[in-house]
Amino acid sequence: MNSKKPKAKKASHYFWEPGGQPPVLGSHSIAKHQVLKEYLEKYVAILAARPVQEQLRLTLVDGFSGGGAYLHPESGERLPGSPLIMTKAMATAEAIAKESRRKDFCLDVEYFFIEKQQSTIEFLSQELCESKSAYSQMDRINVLQGTFSEYLEPIISQVEQRSRSRRVIFVLDQYGFTDVRMSDLRKIFKRLRNAEVILTIATDWLIDHWTEKANYDQILANLGINLASTFAREIKEAHPTDWRPVIQHKLHGEFYSESGAAYYTPFFIHSKDSHRAYWLLHYSGHSKARDVMMHLHWELNNHFQHFGRAGFGMLGYDPRRHESGVQQLKLSFAFDESAAEQTEQALLSEIPRRITPDGITFNDFFEQVVNETPATKQMIGHQIRKLTREKELEILSADGKLRKNGVQLQDSDIIRRPYRRLLLPPTT
Repeated sequence: MNSKKPKAKKASHYFWEPGGQPPVLGSHSIAKHQVLKEYLEKYVAILAARPVQEQLRLTLVDGFSGGGAYLHPESGERLPGSPLIMTKAMATAEAIAKESRRKDFCLDVEYFFIEKQQSTIEFLSQELCESKSAYSQMDRINVLQGTFSEYLEPIISQVEQRSRSRRVIFVLDQYGFTDVRMSDLRKIFKRLRNAEVILTIATDWLIDHWTEKANYDQILANLGINLASTFAREIKEAHPTDWRPVIQHKLHGEFYSESGAAYYTPFFIHSKDSHRAYWLLHYSGHSKARDVMMHLHWELNNHFQHFGRAGFGMLGYDPRRHESGVQQLKLSFAFDESAAEQTEQALLSEIPRRITPDGITFNDFFEQVVNETPATKQMIGHQIRKLTREKELEILSADGKLRKNGVQLQDSDIIRRPYRRLLLPPTT
């Protein structure tokens, strides 16, 4: 799938000219690239974990690929862009998978790199040819000139025809907030059951430039966000000093509910260059994918943050709580040692209030709360085990037999509150 179009206008931020130096990468994007590399390698490691598996078929789509190279903002070192990060991550992941097997293993990846600028396409093509990992996979690389939206339908059709599993990751690192519509995401998740989307949105730009002009209503409609242009003014009037986190909270709900994805994780990226924040949004159809992404942020502990609470209800606020709802949204949650301690304490307090005497399997409980918390499944399981030692909870095997306190949890284990704990006060 290859296509060429007339030369487009110069991009508003990064620009690549064949034969010239690549642009300087924003410092916040270094963290994004690290997450992309690590996540892709973990993704393959999990799906290729069975030693008898001989092949894994996957599609990677970079909807805003750029020229494939940047300069480090401080050292001036040449850095790979997302297309080369993808090809190298796949080569590394395949080599690791082969090490644990007696038989051969094939990681069958097809790539789609989409870019509007003709000069950027030429720069990217040269970078791919000069990259060892990319050059060895050139027969599976499609470089497309145009926009993500116009190529989405043929790419979805190609994924549908290529594999019954329909495993695909879309990396949509747009500049701004207008180029990816929620209708595009709904189409992806409706037709590709194993799809994942990693999307960046310049939310501070979206909020700062929110106007009540008719064209802004059209921008919101094109995005698929069901908020009127008067929304920002109304929030500012109601919350004159704390309006921004309230708007962000409302946008969270819109970007999740309109995406069509079952699982969703928002991360804030603070740009030192512009002093404005981006969102890195991870969408998927499976809780495992969401859990892996969350686990990765705890491991990397870099520029990413949440704004909200450490336990459940992470993405919003409850007006019944003693602290003000807006204040909860202003809380900065970094993935550091302090945040881990906060999370552990919050889970110890809140998990028993979410468990009934009738019980629920560990897996079903995790599915219920996964979108609400920065905790990983491992962290939740660890705190449940602590609660059994304190006799706040009980664990039963799938056949109904009581298990020892503190035992390692299985997905099929049933967690319940002991009947003697029925007087536990409700969540407030």
